[in-house]
Amino acid sequence: TVNQGTDRVDFIVIPNAPTNNSSTPTYSNPDVATMTSVTGIENASPLDFTSNGDQWFIDQFYSPGDHWNFSYVPAGGSITETWHVVGADGKAKANTAVTLETGFVAIGGSAQWSATGITQNGYVAGTTDPSGNVSFTLTNTNSSVTTAPGDLTNGWTALDLENGGQNPWTRMVLVIGSPVADTSGNGLVGSTTDTISANGSAISMVNQATDLADFIVVPAVVTPPVTPTYANPDVATLTSVTGIQNASPLDETSNGDQWFIDQYYSPGDHWNLSYVPAGGSITETWHVVGANGKADANAAVTLETGFAGNDASHWTATGIDANGYVAGTTDPSGNVSFTLTNSDVNVATAPGDLTNPATALGLEGSNPWTRMVLVLGTPVADTSGNGLVGSTTDTISANAASISMVNQATDLVDFIVTPGATTQPTNSATYANPDVATMTSVTGIDNASPLDFTSNGDQWFIDQFYSPGDHWNFSYVPQGGSITETWHVQKSDGTPDANATVTLLAGFAGNDVSHWSAPGLSNGQLTGTTDPSGNVSFTLTNADSGVTTTPGDLTNGWTALGLEGSNPWTRMALVIGTPVADNSGNGLVGSTTDKITGSASAISMVNQATDLPDFIVVPS
Repeated sequence: TVNQGTDRVDFIVIPNAPTNNSSTPTYSNPDVATMTSVTGIENASPLDFTSNGDQWFIDQFYSPGDHWNFSYVPAGGSITETWHVVGADGKAKANTAVTLETGFVAIGGSAQWSATGITQNGYVAGTTDPSGNVSFTLTNTNSSVTTAPGDLTNGWTALDLENGGQNPWTRMVLVIGSPVADTSGNGLVGSTTDTISANGSAISMVNQATDLADFIVVPAVVTPPVTPTYANPDVATLTSVTGIQNASPLDETSNGDQWFIDQYYSPGDHWNLSYVPAGGSITETWHVVGANGKADANAAVTLETGFAGNDASHWTATGIDANGYVAGTTDPSGNVSFTLTNSDVNVATAPGDLTNPATALGLEGSNPWTRMVLVLGTPVADTSGNGLVGSTTDTISANAASISMVNQATDLVDFIVTPGATTQPTNSATYANPDVATMTSVTGIDNASPLDFTSNGDQWFIDQFYSPGDHWNFSYVPQGGSITETWHVQKSDGTPDANATVTLLAGFAGNDVSHWSAPGLSNGQLTGTTDPSGNVSFTLTNADSGVTTTPGDLTNGWTALGLEGSNPWTRMALVIGTPVADNSGNGLVGSTTDKITGSASAISMVNQATDLPDFIVVPS
């Protein structure tokens, strides 16, 4: 006799969780306007005082979803507020009229604001973008404010400054729609569709939440000058360079410290190596910070293109002088850019490895090259006998005996000239090491970001026919809406594929291309060219109408997959190059150099990875 035991498993059926798809705002399910960021204020971020507001007035007259915060703005300063607006259905309210009230219901204070289009009531009209965001820039017009907060992080201090009357201040809110006068007798405040405040008996009529943002004016900041020193220098940093062949400059600072930086330069200097093709153009962007730790705005600077005796004849640029100097001025954020073109020809030696600093350093003996630095001010000749190099105010290098006089740090940027792009090797991408096209962002969709369904794609089709580097995702787009996709293209050697022809397949794998329109769209294909950083963007408008099925959950990939049977949808892909017809018999799809899919027997011929984004059309 065999005794066999089994586990008992009970299945209890419960109702599906209710899904609220209503777009009509109510007190319990309101429209919501949230201030997501504000720049130009003195405190690091607004001080949240909501819990006190709930006790004192929010719970009596406002939506329970409201927030109350304090921000300090210097007299005469400018601020930029960005708000995000979401409807009662949980979706971003795109292309919606809104109004910023800069002096909400005349509550306290006398802070004054100017802005483009501001009315006598202090209203500023705006329209949300396709993602439900809207920004407003305002300038404070008060002066002679004397009381400064002792502590920027204490809400009670801020409240005291409002109540004491010595500081001008205003409360701002964002109303969805155009504000209307209250004729109800209920003290309603809002627009024709959305109410943000009411008296106690009518609070149930409130159907919009909004942040209640108080701006308190404090004295304008006067930053005393700080004299740069060896220990606390001015600093010029190369933040980006485009047009080079390696993905980013190769950092050789640690060797530089041993060889020359620690003896003659600021310890904050960096040394790096970049490859530029003969005859190619580069754009350098620098960021300049003063010894006071603040961006050095509107400052005169000079790029030395042939620093320390290097031959400056390798470069041409607008305004370059006989010394190879290019003058510039930083912007209000302390940034400045220079575009230069290399003038060398017939350079024969190409690096075998773009990632090895030792290789680059070795080529400085055989290939043309220059070292560049950025000097704050106008360079001057050294008459001190100390070998000082720099400007009248800033010294970047000196002999060992006077190194303590160095008071500016700067990147030391070497550019090594290599053969021009026409002599570079042809595409060497393989299945194991492919070229890669990645969709880095998409705007205009209903879900916050594309839903990643790659793991399922790997099981079903990617591992059989595509590159293992492919990704598959779902996005919802409202019928008639516009989307902008940005892609980044990278070569198999890890460098950006700059100035490359690419083609977006707007109806990939047999999908109906009639769903989309765009300038230049032909046969469902849209051609573009990557920028010097390997990026390219495409804007397309959906052409569907009469779509009625709405997803109950914007975050569930299985829901999205189910809608691909009932709702219009397309799959897109980006091909590097111009797509060609397959004559191989292997079902290969791609260009003359890059294959993105093949038959199971020819999968090893696939040498490009691409994202496979599905766009599902939903009601607008």
